[in-house]
Amino acid sequence: MSTMNNQYQALSTLEGIDPADCRKVMSNYDSFMNRVQRKVIMQPFIKHIRSAEKSYRKEDEVREKKSLIRAMNIIGSDKIADEDLREEVLRDYVTGTYLTSEKIKMRLQTLGKKES
Repeated sequence: MSTMNNQYQALSTLEGIDPADCRKVMSNYDSFMNRVQRKVIMQPFIKHIRSAEKSYRKEDEVREKKSLIRAMNIIGSDKIADEDLREEVLRDYVTGTYLTSEKIKMRLQTLGKKES
């Protein structure tokens, strides 16, 4: 969790700097800030996907489902797009293809059906 705290601290420090001064030195300041913010947003999502994968390998469907629900909540609240998932080179641990929000939903549906 210290990596996450460090990222939040870095983002907080960067936001405290005068953007006008930064733009004089850095021509791509806005792009840089967007990338840093996206990284901070993606970390909890990645953590939940990794947890879901670990649970899948252990055949713990309850924990896998909880982790996937948490990941989907992050997608919904932070507006993470499938392009963001592709940029992080995240793969669906069931199929091995690139991860998308639709694949997470499909996996959740599959897990939901198994409980019935």
